[in-house]
Amino acid sequence: MNDTDWIRVLCKGCGEQFRAGVQHLGKRSKCPNCGSPLAIERMARTRDAESNDTKTPPSAPASHGLPVGDAQTSRSRLRAVIPIVLGVLLACSVVFCALLYARALAKEQDAANVTAKLDQQRDAVEKVSNDLAEMRALAETHKERADDLSDQLTEQQAMVTELSASRPTDETVEVL
Repeated sequence: MNDTDWIRVLCKGCGEQFRAGVQHLGKRSKCPNCGSPLAIERMARTRDAESNDTKTPPSAPASHGLPVGDAQTSRSRLRAVIPIVLGVLLACSVVFCALLYARALAKEQDAANVTAKLDQQRDAVEKVSNDLAEMRALAETHKERADDLSDQLTEQQAMVTELSASRPTDETVEVL
């Protein structure tokens, strides 16, 4: 086939341009790039399109998979996409920073809660320790009092025994 046996085909789905043999003119196919339905019909030829003609097979895109057409169109598409990509990256960065900040706040709040609970437990332990010291002091006082009472009881029992021994009995009274 020579250059006149080929026609240019434009995919309306992805905007790619391809070459097809003239024998496919009027037929329908699928775009090899995006799979959209493709009508094989003649395109209006421009001087740029004619100068870019190469001998590629009808089923493969020209220039090893790169679109055939105006280089300015590709650059302008790229220029249109770059701000979108940068905007998405910026939005992702903002969301990531917000998540990190929220995590740091949560950790700080958790630390404050733990500190407050530790302070409460420390106060409770101190109160129990003070109560225990008071109970020990009270127990010591009661022990001392019990020892005193025991000593007094022992003394009173000794006095009762002594008085019982020195008291005249009925027998001694009769003898007299």
